[in-house]
Amino acid sequence: MPKPAEIRLLAKSALESKANLNNVAVLLELCQPTSSMDTLQTVMQALQHVFSKLLETGRVFTTNKQLEKSKSRTDKVAAWLTVNYQRFISFVISMLTHKDVAIQISAFDVLLDAVRSESSFLTKRNGTFKFPIQLYSRVTDVLLDSERVEEELLDHLVDTLNRYADLRAYYFKNVGGFLNGPSENSAKAKLLKGKSAQAIQRQRFNAVECMKRIQFQASNDVDLVEFLCPDVRIGKSAAASADILDELDLSADEDVPAQSSDRRPLVAQLQFHRKAFSNCWMAIFKLPNMPLPMYKQILAIVHKRIIPYMTNPTLLMDFLTDSYRLGGVISLLALNGLFTLINKHNLDYPNFYHDLYALLKTDILYVKYRSRFFRMLDLFLSSTHIPAYLVAAFIKRLSRLALYGPPAAAIAIIPMIYNLLRRHPMCIALIHADASSGAQHIDPYDEFTQNPANCKAIESSLWEIQVLKNHYLPAVAELASIFEEPLTKPEFDLEDFLDQTYVSLIEEELGAEEGTKAPLHFKLEEKRWASLSAFGLGFSGVRHGEANKRRVHVSEEEDMETDEESTDEEGDSDEDEDQDEDGGDSDRSMETDS
Repeated sequence: MPKPAEIRLLAKSALESKANLNNVAVLLELCQPTSSMDTLQTVMQALQHVFSKLLETGRVFTTNKQLEKSKSRTDKVAAWLTVNYQRFISFVISMLTHKDVAIQISAFDVLLDAVRSESSFLTKRNGTFKFPIQLYSRVTDVLLDSERVEEELLDHLVDTLNRYADLRAYYFKNVGGFLNGPSENSAKAKLLKGKSAQAIQRQRFNAVECMKRIQFQASNDVDLVEFLCPDVRIGKSAAASADILDELDLSADEDVPAQSSDRRPLVAQLQFHRKAFSNCWMAIFKLPNMPLPMYKQILAIVHKRIIPYMTNPTLLMDFLTDSYRLGGVISLLALNGLFTLINKHNLDYPNFYHDLYALLKTDILYVKYRSRFFRMLDLFLSSTHIPAYLVAAFIKRLSRLALYGPPAAAIAIIPMIYNLLRRHPMCIALIHADASSGAQHIDPYDEFTQNPANCKAIESSLWEIQVLKNHYLPAVAELASIFEEPLTKPEFDLEDFLDQTYVSLIEEELGAEEGTKAPLHFKLEEKRWASLSAFGLGFSGVRHGEANKRRVHVSEEEDMETDEESTDEEGDSDEDEDQDEDGGDSDRSMETDS
């Protein structure tokens, strides 16, 4: 097996003389999956360097049509090189599924260099910018389809797509075309017919996983900074009709010419990127039987990383409204995206508050998105133009949930109720209503109805707040007592209350300063409790039962022993003090003599 230096020497000699072109075949013989990692990496890089130089000189064809037309001796040599180039590309693509992740990453980098070389060759030959879509599609299809692609390679793919704008745009186009389904007579359609449903689902899952991690945040053409193919900046496109952008039906190895008003390549225009981005995400939203975890992850990012960069965000209305009506966590996650459409894109949703009220159930207090939901709820109820009966319904439902939910939720709900009463003075009657007139008093509020207009909350009272004043947690009881005073204080900042958990509440209680110690009738050990760090929040080392056992009542015998020990200690201490005094006197006398 040749050493890496020998492989590079063979590649160099193949470029120096036509007589040494047979070295290409020699190097191809070294392209074996069983070769060592150093050999594989070196030979792939060396062959790509050779073929990129041959492409620059036009001695390698890239299409089968050119290959069929070759007749002269020079063309036959070029045809032979083209066949070897195709063998080389096929081999490198197969290395994307190699068992060694280092080989996978090296093969991916070699293929990106091949994409750059082919783009330069096609652009130079045609006079307009061209992108090798066929080669790039083969690469992305293998990455998304294989089970053996390592996570490190997918991370490398995402980093590359975040860096190069042209690769990112054509990736959007490839994924969107795959998810929408290829045409019946295309090669991809024939391949999909032979795949199992599990393989197709895996490819869809990998595509969506990569899409979620791609950072597309361009707001104008200037943000499209870096391209893999350098000819994008200098390449020109011919004029075309104005509706060409709506089709985006790119064929292999060709780029769509730009509009007459802008002669730059489409890949250098933000409109092309946003169109491909929108088509790709719309294909994702239409996927049937989307796994629930994937569904949640998409809804969590839709308002920040998808809607702002779509060409027509209103296309998401059906998807988000359907998600909002599902209830539970899905509805909670759809809130942000739905509010963005209502606030910025004029979505008309008459039943928004009706469905929002239906979300206020006990389950919502135990999900990890609770603080996020309360932030959005406070934002939705911040308008002073909301009818009083609607605000009263939310206040009453929140106060009832505070009784059922964990203390951390009650700590967030009470300040929110206070703020709502401050914003809507007509609802202050809820805290002044007398709910204790007679034993037969019945609360008119109907907590089971899903329509806030029919729940009769405005006729009820906030007796739940009075109950919360007797809460077992002092923090909750103290917060509930703020309604005993006039509502003259400014609104609470909810951020100070939303992120409370059992852990933070326990740490706060245990970290509080101790008051004056009460006199005890028994003796306690000096080290009463071990630190909390050993078992999280549990008391390590000392259990409650063991601690109680160590509380020993002082008996008469112990009193006697204690008296004897104290007498001995006093005697010892007196002798020590005498010795200290004598020593001190002698020291002073020595100082005087000196």
